[in-house]
Amino acid sequence: MKKIQTYFILAMMIFASNTIAQSPAASANQTNQNGFTQADRERLIKVEITLEQMEKRMELDEKHSDDRFAEQHSTNTWIISLFTFLTATIITLAFWDRRSSLRPLEGRTEKVETEIEELKKGTRLEKVITAFQDLAKDNPKVAEILKNNHLL
Repeated sequence: MKKIQTYFILAMMIFASNTIAQSPAASANQTNQNGFTQADRERLIKVEITLEQMEKRMELDEKHSDDRFAEQHSTNTWIISLFTFLTATIITLAFWDRRSSLRPLEGRTEKVETEIEELKKGTRLEKVITAFQDLAKDNPKVAEILKNNHLL
C-alpha cells in the first residue's frame, strides 16, 4: 500500500513537471531540446532524491513494525501460557484441597453410622424388654404388666 502511494506521488510529480515544462511561461525561459529548463531538471532530481529517502524510511518503519509485532506475539504467547498454567494449578489445588478436607469427615461419618447400626441392633431398652419378656414366662404378674403396655 505504501509503495503504491509512493509511485502515485512520483507519477503526479512527473505529470506536474511535464505540464509546467509545456506551459507558455516555461517556454519563455531558456529551454533545451527536450523542453526542460535547467531549474526543472534540478527540481526533478530533488524530487527523486526525496522519494528515495521516503522509500528508505518507509522500509525501515516496516521492518520496525514487523519486529514489534513479532515481539508482541511472543509476549502474548507467554501470557497465554502463564494463564493456562495458573488455571490448571488452581483447579488441581481445589480438587486436592476438597479431597483432603473431606477425608476426616468420611472417617467420622463411618464411626457415626456404625454406632447407629449398633444402637438399632441391640439397644439397652430392647435388652431390658427382652429380659422382662423372659421373666414374664415364669411370673404371671410381670406378663400381665407387659400385656397391658403392649410389650408382650
